[in-house]
Amino acid sequence: MFGYSNPLGRLIYNLTEPILGPCRSMLEKSPLGGGMMLDFSPIIALILMVLVKQLLMGLVLLF
Repeated sequence: MFGYSNPLGRLIYNLTEPILGPCRSMLEKSPLGGGMMLDFSPIIALILMVLVKQLLMGLVLLF
């Protein structure tokens, strides 16, 4: 139904890959991520985005 040949699938991939790609490669290089059957990169990306948001909000409120 949704594949890379589908325009919606391609759009979703192009929007999410800049964030998920680095998280995925980070997990593959870690000792835990070598042969995992589940892709935990969305969870890692969400955690990183929350941390960056909190850091930026803290900086904004400081000034």
